[in-house]
Amino acid sequence: MELVIPICHGEHNYPSKRMIIWGKACSQMEHFRKDIKQKEKREKRKEKREKRKEKREKRKEKREKKRKGKGKGKGKGKGKGKGKGKGKGKGKGKAERKEKKRKEKKRKEKKRKEKKRKEKKREKKEKKRKEKKRKRKEKKRHRSEEISSQNPNY
Repeated sequence: MELVIPICHGEHNYPSKRMIIWGKACSQMEHFRKDIKQKEKREKRKEKREKRKEKREKRKEKREKKRKGKGKGKGKGKGKGKGKGKGKGKGKGKAERKEKKRKEKKRKEKKRKEKKRKEKKREKKEKKRKEKKRKRKEKKRHRSEEISSQNPNY
């Protein structure tokens, strides 16, 4: 942080250098500290911008270099002179394919088991709910029977 000795307005004296270093200048000096911080932030932003620009340039150069190295008769100007593309699993070996299949199978099995488990849980809950309902109805019926036996007009 660079050292700034600002003039303190009002009845205050000049803040000492030490106070400014530690950021303990009087309240009127607040904006000076802010200025310093803003200046630092600006510098950081500038540096980042520069770095980004450099990276962009490098990428551009790399692209240019690649484009120059390609021959003329390799497709209709798409710039794909790299030979066999590894797009849709062409370059995959038998083992990799098997591995993929195995993993897929395992995943599906897991999913299926999970589904089954959830279904069981749901059924159990449903059963419990129905049982509770049945018991409630039974209780109600008993109560009404009791009342009717005591009161014949009911």
